[in-house]
Amino acid sequence: MILTSCPACSKPLYLPFTSDESEDPEVMCQHCHYSYLLLSFNVCRSIVNLETDRISSNTVKYRQLFELHGLTATREINVNFTIPGQQKVNFLLGNPYIADNLIAKEHNYKEKGSLIKNKNISRQWRKFDLQDGDPIFLLDLKPLKRKAIKQELVQVVNYSSNSRYRFFSPPHRYFQAGILTSILILLGGFFLLGFLSNFQFTKLAKYSLGTASVVAGAVTFRHLLVRDKVTDKLALKRLAGEQNILARIYQFSQRIDQLHNTLEKESNLLARLTSVRDKMKQTSSKIYSSRLQNFQKGIDVIDEKIRLSNNLIKGYLQVQSMLEIEYETSRLAETIPEDSSTSIFTKLSELKALEEQFEEISINVAPEYLLAS
Repeated sequence: MILTSCPACSKPLYLPFTSDESEDPEVMCQHCHYSYLLLSFNVCRSIVNLETDRISSNTVKYRQLFELHGLTATREINVNFTIPGQQKVNFLLGNPYIADNLIAKEHNYKEKGSLIKNKNISRQWRKFDLQDGDPIFLLDLKPLKRKAIKQELVQVVNYSSNSRYRFFSPPHRYFQAGILTSILILLGGFFLLGFLSNFQFTKLAKYSLGTASVVAGAVTFRHLLVRDKVTDKLALKRLAGEQNILARIYQFSQRIDQLHNTLEKESNLLARLTSVRDKMKQTSSKIYSSRLQNFQKGIDVIDEKIRLSNNLIKGYLQVQSMLEIEYETSRLAETIPEDSSTSIFTKLSELKALEEQFEEISINVAPEYLLAS
């Protein structure tokens, strides 16, 4: 389970691990209702090439060419995509040719053509980090009302390096299409009216032409904006429910990680306190009687925190498993099941009570205070 951002609105979007499935699951942003097809796999072999072109005296335009090969439990994955960019270059002694040769020598470039076949490309050229074995998530924009059109790759995410690249934003692309429509209507109307009126435009003609171009652009933008959004009420409810489930699973996984870290720290502290207490007993229980009592109080507190931590971890793992069952059931039946919501709510109430005990024992009975008293 990972958290990324929606390519359309940049709001949180939760993605499941799906490397064992034969079909790409659909995920929907709850905020903008754009729908994406998710493909996730571990990279078995990757080829990363870099093409560069000089576009000015101190700027290099480049393209990263990715060729990824991976395997899931049911199929082989082959993906190709290109990430563009440009980079400022400090040319030595004001001689671009010398600088170009030095860069080419450093990165094993060709002097002309600038095609680099080198996985160890300098990080200054990288917009997306990738290594063999990394888990990759690809988001394709799902063409809901364009069945004849193939989905487009809109975002790639590397879970290991936490790097991502967005190829385009659907609303931004549709806004550009609206602007282009307005320009074409304006130019077409200008030449048409000009031809009919010998290019003698009245104020009304100018106003009408400008209004028509703006309206056409706005209508085009609005049509494209809603074309790929989920509008079916049942699908909206199901996909939004799945996002809620994935969000809770992600939240619980973060809490489990925190509890594991706390458990490790408390276990180390308990071992140290126990060691010092045993030394005190071996040396003289009478001399250290008061301190031994304080140490025992601290040990009892840490024992209780460890017990609560283990119970919380076990409880959150159980709820996680229940939520994963609900998510898989929703994908199979294409509807959110409701018969187990009571069981999940009851378990969450138990975990809330444990969290309150955990917080109380951490704040009100701090081991550091007990040992210093």
